Amino acid sequence: MSTVPRLRAELATCTIADVVTGRGKELTVADTVASARRLFENPSLQVVPILQNGCYVGALDRGAVSGIAGETLVGGLAADTVPTALADTPASD
Repeated sequence: MSTVPRLRAELATCTIADVVTGRGKELTVADTVASARRLFENPSLQVVPILQNGCYVGALDRGAVSGIAGETLVGGLAADTVPTALADTPASD
């Protein structure tokens, strides 16, 4: 799978499901801070979604894992502060 650069105007009539790509940059509540840090080695990654049984429970940013022991589970650190949208939400929203 590859990505294609698009302008916002080109995506206005699409749904979130049409424009968001799945790249494996999420963790489960049972993953560790060390796993999150490995993902954050990618400088363009800003937040990591945290899932439980495939459902979104929150997200981590870089600051959430700063100074936290690597073996700590991320589930307790996930914050539901990132705006979310359903798959059928218009991308323009």
